[in-house]
Amino acid sequence: VAASGGLNVTTYADLMKGGKDGAVIVPNDSANSLLVKIQSEKHYFNLTLDELALVKQWIDAGALEK
Repeated sequence: VAASGGLNVTTYADLMKGGKDGAVIVPNDSANSLLVKIQSEKHYFNLTLDELALVKQWIDAGALEK
């Protein structure tokens, strides 16, 4: 299922491909990953702080599939 920006998060490959505006995850760099920036903004906040922290850790560790 693709969002309005063309982002599809159904599979790892689709997530890493990004959307119409490009990549949403920058492996090893959560601070520059659009996914983290969007989820960190209060009006877009869909994750708990603990979940967001796990996403940041995963991205900073290379955003590996397994």
